[in-house]
Amino acid sequence: MYKCTYPNCNKKMNDLKAYSDHVYLNHSIIYGFKYKCPICKREYDRFPDLKSHIEKKHGNQTIPLNENFKYICYFESCKKMFDKVTQLKDHLFTHLCKQARSRSLLCQNHNKCLQLKCLFKNCYFETNVSTSYSQHLSKQHRFEFGEREIKSDFIKFVDNNDYFIIPEYNQEPNMSPEQIPASESIEIYDQVENSPLETFPKYSDEEIREFYMMTYLKYHAFHGIPKYICDNLFEDILLFLRINNTNLYPIIEKCHAQCKNTPPEEIINLLNNENPIKKVHEKSKTDLKKEIWKKESNLYVKPKEILLTNKQKFHYVPIIENIKSLLSNERLLEDFLKKNNHENGLLIKRFNDSLNFKNNRLFSEYTNTIKIKLFIDEFNLLNPLGDNRKKKKMTGVYYKIDNFSQKHQSIDYLTQLALIFDSNFLKNFDYSKVFEKFVDDIKLLENEGICIPYKDQNLLLKGTISYIVGDNLGSNKIGGFVESFRPNVKGYCRFCYASFEDTQNCFRDECFVPRTLEKHLDDVIKQKNGVKKSNCFEELEHFNVINGLPPDSMHNFLEGVLVYDFGLLMNYLNRTGTLTVNDLNQSLENFEYSRIDKKNKVPSIIFTNNSLKTNYGFKLSATHSWNLMRIFPLIFGDILYENEYFQNFILLVGIFRDLNGNEYSEELIQDIEHRIENYLKTLTQLEKITLTPKHHFMVHVGRSIREFGPPKQYSTLRFESKHSNFKNIHLKTHNNKNTTKSLAQRHQDKQLFHLKSPFYFDEYTLGPEISENEILNMIKLLRGENILAYKYVQVFGTDYYENDFLIIKKDYNNLPLFGRIDLIYKKNDIIYFALTKVKTIGYIEYLLSYQIEMDERESILEHISQSSLKNFYPLNSYNINGQIVLPVKYPIE
Repeated sequence: MYKCTYPNCNKKMNDLKAYSDHVYLNHSIIYGFKYKCPICKREYDRFPDLKSHIEKKHGNQTIPLNENFKYICYFESCKKMFDKVTQLKDHLFTHLCKQARSRSLLCQNHNKCLQLKCLFKNCYFETNVSTSYSQHLSKQHRFEFGEREIKSDFIKFVDNNDYFIIPEYNQEPNMSPEQIPASESIEIYDQVENSPLETFPKYSDEEIREFYMMTYLKYHAFHGIPKYICDNLFEDILLFLRINNTNLYPIIEKCHAQCKNTPPEEIINLLNNENPIKKVHEKSKTDLKKEIWKKESNLYVKPKEILLTNKQKFHYVPIIENIKSLLSNERLLEDFLKKNNHENGLLIKRFNDSLNFKNNRLFSEYTNTIKIKLFIDEFNLLNPLGDNRKKKKMTGVYYKIDNFSQKHQSIDYLTQLALIFDSNFLKNFDYSKVFEKFVDDIKLLENEGICIPYKDQNLLLKGTISYIVGDNLGSNKIGGFVESFRPNVKGYCRFCYASFEDTQNCFRDECFVPRTLEKHLDDVIKQKNGVKKSNCFEELEHFNVINGLPPDSMHNFLEGVLVYDFGLLMNYLNRTGTLTVNDLNQSLENFEYSRIDKKNKVPSIIFTNNSLKTNYGFKLSATHSWNLMRIFPLIFGDILYENEYFQNFILLVGIFRDLNGNEYSEELIQDIEHRIENYLKTLTQLEKITLTPKHHFMVHVGRSIREFGPPKQYSTLRFESKHSNFKNIHLKTHNNKNTTKSLAQRHQDKQLFHLKSPFYFDEYTLGPEISENEILNMIKLLRGENILAYKYVQVFGTDYYENDFLIIKKDYNNLPLFGRIDLIYKKNDIIYFALTKVKTIGYIEYLLSYQIEMDERESILEHISQSSLKNFYPLNSYNINGQIVLPVKYPIE
């Protein structure tokens, strides 16, 4: 039997059909009415939906009186019972930490919060965060309440003689306390009275203020919402709280009638006047109060305004204060002090292994010196077309601390801002004027250093600039060299004293006389050999531009020789009728990109006969260019593999790929130098062209690896993404009067938000959980039940999906062994991949890919953790004329 529990209705029905008919005829006019299933408690807006659900899921099911049961909270300190699983679910949240990931800084003992396991059988999810628990139930069990079996820990059978009752009902609006059924009211008050108070954390005013300001930074600095809108949001939240308090008044009066304790007038007065959130908002809503909070945090570094004239000003973020702020973070400091022990001292893996590091007296004499990688570049805040071409052209000066581990070097928010100014200032002022404060701070860092507290002692840390990264024009400009690369300009190369004739005929670094510090000082005095003037860094004792301006592989290759030589190749193929521009466009349009390559799909509409005939005529971003160079051989390699023009181009692409490696032996460096020489010789034989300055800069690649380390560590690709942050800020602020102020302040607010966030160093982000998988069930049998599987995972910005391929290791023939990801799972907070090994057939040069063979009959499953991967970039496969190939984006080590 079923008993109706809607207000003022005590009807009893023998079956579900009679129950549903009764509900439809008698209660459907109630405001906000929902049709509720009495078995699984699902709700429906339309009666036919409920009827269909009952017929399909429950039929004529009845619930005998002797099978009645309650749902129970399994915590020993609670043991409360409920009629419905949804009530139990809602109750369990009271035992969890109330803070979401971004808010858990309010919970001082977050790791000690109660660990709650999932309700459902055969699910081993556990967490102590309420938002994580809610997301898990929503994603994995949204449609399973009332249908999937509950763990026995959460069920208690009781012996009573009542009917199966649905205690919930849809209350009419503005229902007075007297209209609430007495049994329902008593049940609510008993729950409140019996709830353990320790499950409701209490927050101090300071903790609430901290959360208030972090929320403000989240929306203002991180999401770019204007201040006044943030203030309005807080005002609206307070309004919702007041509305909520108003709805609590009848309950308070009813509670007073039951408990006979505190007068309701006092409770209502507390709700109205003692709201701690309202107090914090009133004390913190002004700009001045927010600035005071930032200063109190000791992590905020306020940008300083520097005046050149009354109308010309820019902003500087003091580098010494900023470094102190970064190193006040314990985890960053530990990472900074970590020693990098290399297995083989002959390998060049970092700047620490380079000649410039070993020859720098400051770096060699002091341990834990601060190594600063500086980046200088111009960018447009507005669309660089038409009338806006020269408006709002800014120069950004950013830096990274090279001491931090490589996994942190590509993280955008670990790129710090030093200076930002209008590029037009350089028409009237020299770099030395703009960089004056910055250079003074570096001199102080070189001579006196800074003190950082560490384990009850103060560490004295000195430091200087390791090198300055930029494009060729920017590097020449900051170094005081000529700012033109035309053939009639002498001495444009900042690495050697090459003449124009030499650059066209000599293709080895040792053929050129290198610039040295002694010769450069003489060139500065006499202003000869391509040196226009002194540079703004000449006052520094441990840095000089001769050993501090490395070549940039992104500008020299991806926006240089690769694009230029691809145009030469296409002109030749088009001219001979081998491959037309229309063929290229159509093939690119129809090409089926893999998951990874699809992110940078090459636009085909930019290729025309005219664009390919002009030097650098078609414009692609660096990532699009790199994608094009790897995709082109896959599409046309089978047609062009015997063509000598194509073969030479493939040689160039292979050279650039090897320049993106993580470690270099002297043997590998010499091999790269030899291939560059062969490439340039063949190019001059095939094409009667004048080699560009970027072709000449290729000659110095080997020397730059020896002097600066792996090229990808000083590539501008690691810095230029910072420009987009400032473009987005300007797009939202529209500040055209004091632009650098809004850019610098918003940037520093965002940095403060990241530094104070407890998840500043989140190593991975997990995708949706997977509950059903044959491999998962097998792994649980082998490795235990405490395993959770996911559709994908992101680790330090790299995405891994099922069916991606990973490089496991190299075999005795030096061929890489690949594995296909069949499952991504987590055990003990470590990310693992279950891989099916595949057979490597060999390397196909003209496809720039390895051919593999899948044999499911002989597949071997291997488990490997993400942290143990030496080659951590995933690969996707392509089917090229029946061959399964894996294009390799980076060298395999």
